[in-house]
Amino acid sequence: MRHCSLLAGSCMRRSIGGVCACMRNNLSSISVFGSTTTPPADPPPLTPKGLYKHLLRQIKKLPEAAQPYYKNHVRQGFLQHSDETDPERVAEIVSQAIKNGEWVVQKNS
Repeated sequence: MRHCSLLAGSCMRRSIGGVCACMRNNLSSISVFGSTTTPPADPPPLTPKGLYKHLLRQIKKLPEAAQPYYKNHVRQGFLQHSDETDPERVAEIVSQAIKNGEWVVQKNS
């Protein structure tokens, strides 16, 4: 039996779900995050936009009644610091916001 040819699609093995057995075996052995286990649920944000998305996802873990308050708080903080250009200050803001977000989620859980 021949193995997959990505361009020709000439695998002689049975295809399940549009992916042949050769490709499934190859894909399952690929390590994207350093191990073959599941990827991290929410990688740490590296940019202000990534931080904003991260915090909005964290807010979804809070009780429904508290979500509007924290969404507004995150938005106001993002707008307040949108003109920040110093990379060290931006990194400091990002790390502090992550710590604060984790604390709020733990407090309300």
